[in-house]
Amino acid sequence: MSRQRSDAGFTLVELLVSMLVLVLVLMVTNGLLVESLRIFSNSGRELRQPGAELALRLLREDLHAGRPLPAGIAETHTGLTCERPDRIEVWEMDDNRLVRRTYDPAWTPLGTRPMLDGMIEFFWETTAEGAVHVRLQRRKPAGASALRVATAAWKSVGDELEQADVVAGSRISGTSLP
Repeated sequence: MSRQRSDAGFTLVELLVSMLVLVLVLMVTNGLLVESLRIFSNSGRELRQPGAELALRLLREDLHAGRPLPAGIAETHTGLTCERPDRIEVWEMDDNRLVRRTYDPAWTPLGTRPMLDGMIEFFWETTAEGAVHVRLQRRKPAGASALRVATAAWKSVGDELEQADVVAGSRISGTSLP
């Protein structure tokens, strides 16, 4: 009588190999999960800050919609007034923060919104009738993600500072610039 081998189960070697493959897959999955949580937390931190890209877009829109300013003005740390048909927006420094103050056409205050923290410089000049160049310089935000750095309008100025330039023209005067 010969003994017949049953093929119904797994050998110990097959079980060990499958467990090793499972452990490797779990380690890779864990690494991806940890990295995605890090990216998510950095993105959340950036979204909780007064959005730098949003501030630049709002500034550009205020300049486009505002009454044209005369040529030859150059100011540092003083308010940039954008007189729109329905309201007045004033961009100015408040200590180391750039704020946007809103007034009605009679200059009654409607509110103040902090836009950018860590500001070092707020400079603006009118290069031509209705055309305004604004230079903003601030400290780099801590923990900025690589995606933000790669897509931002902010350019590095040394190790600790970054700078953005906005050039816009009033659409009212027909001097609209990019």
